[in-house]
Amino acid sequence: MNAEKITKAAAALALAAAVISGAPTAQAGTRAADCASTAGKADVNGDGFDDVVVGDPFADVRGALGAGAVRILLGGADGPGTGGTTVLTAPDGKAGDGFGWAVRTAHLDDDRCLDIVVGAPYADPGGVTDAGVAYIFTGTADGEPTGKRIEAPRRREERAHFGWSLAAADGGGGEPSIVAVGAPHEDADGVKDSGAIYLRYAAGDGKVTTVPLTQENEGVIGNSEPGDMFGWSMVFGRLGGNGVQLDLAVGTPYEDVDGVGRQKDVKGIKDVGGVTVVHDVAHAADGVYTSGKWELGDSEKVEGNAGERLGYAVAYAEWKGEGYLAVGAPGVDVDGVADAGQVQLFKRGVNTELALMRALRPGNNGGLRSAKPVEGGRIGWSLAFWNPLDSLVLAIGAPYDSAQGDPTPESGVVRQVTVEGGKGADVVAERDDVQPYEHFGWTVADVGSEDGLAPGGRLFVGVPDERSSNGGAVALMEGATPKLFTPGRDDNAVAADFGSSIG
Repeated sequence: MNAEKITKAAAALALAAAVISGAPTAQAGTRAADCASTAGKADVNGDGFDDVVVGDPFADVRGALGAGAVRILLGGADGPGTGGTTVLTAPDGKAGDGFGWAVRTAHLDDDRCLDIVVGAPYADPGGVTDAGVAYIFTGTADGEPTGKRIEAPRRREERAHFGWSLAAADGGGGEPSIVAVGAPHEDADGVKDSGAIYLRYAAGDGKVTTVPLTQENEGVIGNSEPGDMFGWSMVFGRLGGNGVQLDLAVGTPYEDVDGVGRQKDVKGIKDVGGVTVVHDVAHAADGVYTSGKWELGDSEKVEGNAGERLGYAVAYAEWKGEGYLAVGAPGVDVDGVADAGQVQLFKRGVNTELALMRALRPGNNGGLRSAKPVEGGRIGWSLAFWNPLDSLVLAIGAPYDSAQGDPTPESGVVRQVTVEGGKGADVVAERDDVQPYEHFGWTVADVGSEDGLAPGGRLFVGVPDERSSNGGAVALMEGATPKLFTPGRDDNAVAADFGSSIG
């Protein structure tokens, strides 16, 4: 991505304001001495209740403007977010770091407490501007999680934004736990803003290995070209390869359609985007992979248009023996309406192939029948699978859509589509007290997964510019009315963008 795009991306994300509700500060559960017996599915502190991790990347921390924070909404006897809050900050954080820009959770060690990965892509390690860092916080039943900083192992690069995106997956069945850290602005292989990913494996013996992944790795389809932004979004899943080991789906929403081979200059159709699935990422021999790649023209008989940005968001879930991948393209024009947005829904196919189930776009013929195309609505900005009432449902965030038309511009909408089981109609979720420019649906995330791949039983929605909280909010989707959580007061971390990311 060029400097102009970086500025625009930063400005767009700076619209977000974040979340947690003024929950009680007393903890609701009784912690075990360790996490072996009592921990819930998504339990950071081992008290038996699921917790929710929310990023607040521009929070002011102890007077450091925009250092960023992560708030853990602790579960309690009365449900998620009712057990108090824990605030995490970077142990070496500084003003403008953006700690919490991205958050992901997984079980990365041998206990049952959930661990947290946090990106701080605007940090300046070693004085290198915006090189970025990430942190792994180990969940514990004794005290607060402790963090360890990780950096790109090859070199610190100015404005690489290491930690911009994250993916994490549990170890199990003899497999190593794995963390992927994206640096989509890195000049990988000497090519401006082509992007890179760093894969960090932690085996059972405690040995940690970190390897870079770019479009120049043998077997990865594509080439590192200017502005591709490889690693903008990513998610682990089982989408080919040997069918057991984990694959990594990578979004490149700023990739151009420019013909075969590497282009040194920007040519062709700009920012069409695409998604690459790199197989068996923890088991590649000497950095040699197999992969598959999809653009809109590959999965539909359509011609890619400039600015569609396929791959802006990705989500994965396993459901009753099948694997599903959703890929957002929020810049797709629908029936002549600019940037109305679209989502490609894939099902795991044979060997390394993905099978397109449907393309979800607003309108009677687009699978989102309750939605009319809205200029700049950007359906597909955020995505998450979840499991309400034994059904697989895809939640689709459209934070620039208008819940009630022009009177509430950019209030935001989340559309939910049943993929398997249950009823097939799409459902619209929005706030009761709708306000313009709140950006409901900036991010969506499921909570309570059994293994990090199955869909969780609860859905949380980020409302980073929620108007009444002066710091954002998250909404728990239970029943017809979202339950809103807003930030409580914390003198060490003054909320600004809580809800920009959820893990």
